[in-house]
Amino acid sequence: MESTAATAALEGRYAALRASASELDSEELLDVIELAQREKDAASARQAVALAHLSARDCHVQEDGTSAEVDHGLGYQRLDGPELAAPRLGVSAHVATNRILDAIRQLTRTPAVVDAMASGDLDEQRARTVTEETEFLSPESAAEVVDRVKDVWGQLTVGPLRQLLARTAAQVDPDAVTAHAEDERARRGLTRRVGVHGTDHWRGDFRVEQARGAWAAVTERARQLVREGKADTLELARADAMMELILEHSDVKVVIHATRAANNDTTTAPVTDSDNDTDTSTEEQPTGASAPGATGAADPATAPPTAAAAAATTGAAEDLVEVGGLGAPGTTFVRRDWLDNTGTSDPGTGPDLRQRHRCPRAR
Repeated sequence: MESTAATAALEGRYAALRASASELDSEELLDVIELAQREKDAASARQAVALAHLSARDCHVQEDGTSAEVDHGLGYQRLDGPELAAPRLGVSAHVATNRILDAIRQLTRTPAVVDAMASGDLDEQRARTVTEETEFLSPESAAEVVDRVKDVWGQLTVGPLRQLLARTAAQVDPDAVTAHAEDERARRGLTRRVGVHGTDHWRGDFRVEQARGAWAAVTERARQLVREGKADTLELARADAMMELILEHSDVKVVIHATRAANNDTTTAPVTDSDNDTDTSTEEQPTGASAPGATGAADPATAPPTAAAAAATTGAAEDLVEVGGLGAPGTTFVRRDWLDNTGTSDPGTGPDLRQRHRCPRAR
């Protein structure tokens, strides 16, 4: 009942604002904006407390067969906590897990940020920044850093606040900062996530002495591409420049092809891209007694996907173009938009896809 009453009160305030917003002057609207932000901050604090305490409780079966909740104290991570909280938060279990972990860290390591959110003096993003930037410190050092910056953290945006926390941490515990810096450098790496519509997403952490030189090289080449009219923006040009610089100094070969059956007597088997472990093309394979090593007709339950699946993998059937000379058995098809603007499928005049996907040998 209390939750329902609170929701009704919020809806009433919203309706009142909608009805009168056009009559408010700028200063009054700014007051509404500020008040709403403070209310959001306070709500974030209440939610963090509830999430951390939810995770601290767990159900245990008693000797008489009944279940009872046991409070293990803040810091305990209940296994089914994310699954319980996710529907209430309207997020995935993965996101709920991170929200719970953030709440636990804030309540156990930097409780002052939760108090500041509750009073509307600190928003959720800056509160998270304080907790993240002091996580590698001991509890005592983290508390001292928080105590030194709490008078000004509400006046700084995230970037300057992060810098202030780093400087303060170096003053409070320089040895911990040095060790943390070495750990961060050791955790350098590059990851790749397959995107949609023919894009990939890369994320990398590099040593600064190498990254600055590489960034300068990419930017210089990107500026040339913009001047030559090969890219509209510097950001877009940097992506092209980075790929160009990498591929010109590589000696690898990637051939992308797709096939589909000429009749209903054959099926297709997916070919796996070894770099990404996802089906990027399909290749024609005979089935039944004629297949190498086969002793009878293919089992329908274990047979590879049909030719229609090949078209689904690379695009609609009408978007496929027949191309020869890619080294694949049978009839080879590729996406029409992979070809040049002529749309030709003649291997003698059309683009050489093998060359397009082969990185030239380093000179």
